[in-house]
Parts: sequence; C-alpha cells; structure tokens
Amino acid sequence: MKSYGTLVGELPTGIEFVVEGALLRIYFDFERREAVQKAGSEDVVVEDQYVCENVDVEGEHDYDSIVSAIIMERYDANKRDAIFANLEMARDMASELDEGKRAEYLKEYTDYQSYRIKAKEIAKEVLAKLK
Repeated sequence: MKSYGTLVGELPTGIEFVVEGALLRIYFDFERREAVQKAGSEDVVVEDQYVCENVDVEGEHDYDSIVSAIIMERYDANKRDAIFANLEMARDMASELDEGKRAEYLKEYTDYQSYRIKAKEIAKEVLAKLK
C-alpha cells in the first residue's frame, strides 16, 4: 500500500522498518512529492511530502513471511493466476494473440519476477537489521 507523509529533512533512501509488537511495518521506494499547500488562518504553508510503499507483516518475522507479504501486497492470488494464465497464452505460438498482446503478457510476467527478486532483497536487508 502507499504511505504518504510530511517530509522532514532529507528524503529517506533504502528500506526502513518499525516493529510494533507482533507487527513489522516495512517502508521502501521513497519518492518526493510536489509540495502541498495548506490554507491556514491567514498564511499559506507549503510542506514537502513523500510517498513510499508500506507493507505490514503480521506474526512471524521470518524470511518467507516477509517475502510473501511484500509480494501479496502488490500481487494478490487472482492477479498472480492471471499473470500465469497470460504467460501460457503468450508462450503458445498457436494462440491467436497479436504480437502486441503477447509482448504485454510477457512483460507483466517479467515485471512480476523482478518484483519477487526485489521482495527477497528487502527481506534479507530487514532481517539483517533486525538481528
């Protein structure tokens, strides 16, 4: 899920996390957002904003749980099923897919695999810092 906030100081880089009891909150992919103007009583205040990805891991804070939570936040079961079904259609050269659709399906699978690799890297970094 996306998380938004007021930027105080420098934009965070890398991965940040907070442990709140049995909940592990992981933040990554920080980006600066355009300033937001808030109307005050007579003054206009401009605040720097940020947006990042936020994944909550409940229960066990082990490698598999963290990787799974990160992947499932972006790719629920229905989306994953569609990606794999589309991949099979794209690989089937006898299917009636046009080349544009075939390329789209192959790219969505590649994007999914890239995100899985990223999730594993995030999990390793979080676990290294938790110890």
